[in-house]
Amino acid sequence: MMDISSVRDYSLIECRIASHQHYGLVVRTIEGNIPGYVDESAISDEDFTPRACWPPKGERLTCVVLGQAGGGRLRLSSRPRDIELANSVVDVAIALTAWRLARDDEEGTGGLAEFWRSPDVAAVLRWALRRPAHSRDHARAVEIVALAPTAIKDSLREARYISSSPRGEEPDADRPRPG
Repeated sequence: MMDISSVRDYSLIECRIASHQHYGLVVRTIEGNIPGYVDESAISDEDFTPRACWPPKGERLTCVVLGQAGGGRLRLSSRPRDIELANSVVDVAIALTAWRLARDDEEGTGGLAEFWRSPDVAAVLRWALRRPAHSRDHARAVEIVALAPTAIKDSLREARYISSSPRGEEPDADRPRPG
């Protein structure tokens, strides 16, 4: 039987929603019946998910383990971008560490140079481009994509994470913006 000590951070885990609380979803893992919660900010890829749009009590939910909270509970995310990242890379912690080094490498000499060699580069950029538009991750991902090798840009275009315009910006970059 699985217990909380055997659950690794960034692993995927199946849960069932036990209830809705003011702070988010209360869940229990399918295997091991371990208690956990999904904070309201981690329910979807949106900045804010109205309570009326939360998944219903009793629904099965795939989550990514973010860590452990007090009281023997798991902190979880059900954001599609986090689940996609966990499904797309071998080790989320290593991929996110490489991302942070690349994101913070404004000169493009250290972390960014190493990032291009990572087998996870496209998956991590997809994740970062799906972060909120006002976030540091999203803004830096847009800058990094502009510098990306052609193969990476092509991969992101095929998945519709960037436009097919020569500028290689976000999918909506070619649409007129409201003035």
